[in-house]
Amino acid sequence: MTITRVRMTEDLKIANIFVSFLNEKKAPNTLITDLNSKVKFFKFHMGKMWKGKYMPDLAFYHDDSFSNAENITSLIKNIGEERGVDRS
Repeated sequence: MTITRVRMTEDLKIANIFVSFLNEKKAPNTLITDLNSKVKFFKFHMGKMWKGKYMPDLAFYHDDSFSNAENITSLIKNIGEERGVDRS
């Protein structure tokens, strides 16, 4: 799992956390559900280090931009191969 970005609301009360997964055996939606079910655990441990006035609520989301980029790269490569262009 990799945290790809975190978007905080302006009042810093909500942290939207985007994560990507590589070579996981479970579906990304299942993993996101698992992460969101453990928010209290994460907040407890973060609270020990948090210096802000409020501990933000956490919400996890799947970031599929890496898989989308791989698909686009594959499509471009296939188009190049069909046209006889070698991009190696």
